[in-house]
Amino acid sequence: MSAQRAAELTAQLRAWDRAYYLEDAPVVDDATYDAALRELRELEAADPSLVRPDSPTQRIGGGVASGFAEVRHLLPMLSLANARDDDELIAWDQRLQKLLAEAGFEG
Repeated sequence: MSAQRAAELTAQLRAWDRAYYLEDAPVVDDATYDAALRELRELEAADPSLVRPDSPTQRIGGGVASGFAEVRHLLPMLSLANARDDDELIAWDQRLQKLLAEAGFEG
């Protein structure tokens, strides 16, 4: 059952990635996508034989649409790290404030 569910989640996540990254036409919200990815990670953690090199858990993004030039950022781009509630958002903010202070940016 878990192998079948992992395959279903993998196919769904790939389709969502294609719509988002290549077609510029997202079909689900971030919370739905993140929940599916989290479920796949949990299945793979419970049964490492389910992990495949092409799994959405083993790569970043879903490709790049044509027409974009590479851009180098002066500072790393930071994300909310999938914060899903107030406590996670506060923890993210604290990590960000620490990184900024270490880089010489206070306040």
